Amino acid sequence: MYYLYLDESGHVVNYFDKHGNPQALISPIFTTGGIIIDDNEHQKFQIELNSIMQYYFGEVTLDPCFKLHYTELLQCKKSPYNILTKPQKIELADRIFNTISTLNCNLLSVGMHLDSHYMNQRTPIPHRVLALRYIAERFERYVVSKSDKGKIIYEQFGKRETRRVNRAYDRIFSDYNLPRIIDIRNVDPEIEFRDGRTDPVLPFCDFFTYATWKRRHSNYQKDRRWTSVSHKYYNLNHRFSTLKGNVEI
Repeated sequence: MYYLYLDESGHVVNYFDKHGNPQALISPIFTTGGIIIDDNEHQKFQIELNSIMQYYFGEVTLDPCFKLHYTELLQCKKSPYNILTKPQKIELADRIFNTISTLNCNLLSVGMHLDSHYMNQRTPIPHRVLALRYIAERFERYVVSKSDKGKIIYEQFGKRETRRVNRAYDRIFSDYNLPRIIDIRNVDPEIEFRDGRTDPVLPFCDFFTYATWKRRHSNYQKDRRWTSVSHKYYNLNHRFSTLKGNVEI
């Protein structure tokens, strides 16, 4: 079994408000990013995460709700990030991306410019739905190439956001008006939600997804982190757009 851990960066709620007007955007860029692993790699991510947490935060008592997030590390304002020096902050991020670079995993991502997506189509597809459809199709191709099955995993959200994600995911199977390149038959039609405090892969997915968002948000200027792991992509820059593991819309 292969697992695709997914995270999102950017504007995740509806583009339009209840009156049909565009909402104020956190960012015009929305990104869904994922790390693919098999059963054997989960423990290796756990070992690496334990080592990182012990080295940088082993002397402090962490809040039971603490989750390692890239944006909070970059801001370094909240505890326990505020105990880190700037070199330590950079070094911690280096270790996260080095783990992704060296362990046996693969990457997928979908990046969208929301203004362009919604304003250039008469009946635009909700961005989360379209991103999930594209990334699930790539994951389907991946697991078929391995003669195996796949499961998509999200971080556990609150009840409302969990319902939104489930509705979006259900739609990629049931809505035949969506663009369909291939049928999704080997990826489980139900998402599994896991706790970001306890699952070791989710923090790494958070760092990768934010780095992918930041690259697009900066018009591809701030791409050092993304470049350091880009060789792990499945079908990076494939000449056929329907096969590319890094989708840009």
